[in-house]
Amino acid sequence: MAVERYRIKDPTIAMFQDGDLNFGRTISIGTIIELRGGPLDGNNLVEVVYDGKPCKMFSRDLRQRADRLADLAESPTVAGAGPSNGWGSGSDG
Repeated sequence: MAVERYRIKDPTIAMFQDGDLNFGRTISIGTIIELRGGPLDGNNLVEVVYDGKPCKMFSRDLRQRADRLADLAESPTVAGAGPSNGWGSGSDG
């Protein structure tokens, strides 16, 4: 499956796992994520990569809150592509 990249246009939640701990984080506007599992129909959880970390997002959120990047060359990297670090409210400190 080809990697598809999306730019977040409205803040949305991604679910992460760290050992036995599951938690959600807000993904900020402008952040670029990579879709690793699809399809984007329905409201399923799909696998994405954010900042080099695997996580899951609802397919509906990607359809409604992100724009697919048609030209992968326009997205510099997945990490640090947004206006903030993508971990929360947008403040860096």
